[in-house]
Amino acid sequence: MSDEILSISDVADSEVQLAVFFIDEERYAIDIMKIKEIVKPMKTTPLPDVPDFIKGVINLRGVVLPVISMRERFGLSHEETEESRIIIIGLKKITVGILVDAIEEVITIPLKDVKLPPKIAKGVDSTYLKGICRLGEDVLVLLDLDKILTSVEKVMVDELKKKDSYR
Repeated sequence: MSDEILSISDVADSEVQLAVFFIDEERYAIDIMKIKEIVKPMKTTPLPDVPDFIKGVINLRGVVLPVISMRERFGLSHEETEESRIIIIGLKKITVGILVDAIEEVITIPLKDVKLPPKIAKGVDSTYLKGICRLGEDVLVLLDLDKILTSVEKVMVDELKKKDSYR
């Protein structure tokens, strides 16, 4: 498997551990090395003049973090249930929470089973995809978290965190 799909830092003995979660009825996965923690949804403070998929900010033990609704990022309506969770992830220069419908499990897969994503994927802009692999009878979509936000959106989120930290 090439470094194009998973970086060399993602690989340990040619296997990768993935956190599997749901957005709507579809399974997605992210490398567990990107995850700082997983929390239940909490009070979110909405912010003006941000894209709809940025739900606002949360105060997680004194740290202000923006929260992104993955449902809305993928063009679905916002919905929260008892199973919803916020996955706190570290991107290149910022830490954000991504709101997902439910966490399923952590799996270990051989790196050779991860394939390049198709140009067009069901309901998801292929820009967000890192790879795909089989999980039983299903196809599991691996998300590229560093591409979930555009560079402009990353700057916007970083500025929001700076403004809010002075309150």
